[in-house]
Amino acid sequence: MNYWCLEEERNEDERHWILSISQEIGNDSVYQVAVNNKVIPMTAHGLMESVPFDELPGLWYRLTAMWRRSLAFFCRAEWCMVAV
Repeated sequence: MNYWCLEEERNEDERHWILSISQEIGNDSVYQVAVNNKVIPMTAHGLMESVPFDELPGLWYRLTAMWRRSLAFFCRAEWCMVAV
């Protein structure tokens, strides 16, 4: 199985594919699939890279900001630190 959709960087063909799918099924369906599969942060990242700024609903920017704040909280938590 190819997991290029989860890669940090995508090539032009991959970004075009993500854009095409999001336009074909619509934002509500993309969001529901992301929720059902528990991949909201990865979906938001892929969409932000692939969909033109003026076409991407603000929801994806807000979700990414929330995810980053949550990650920062857990990374600062004492129980999360690894002793070296």
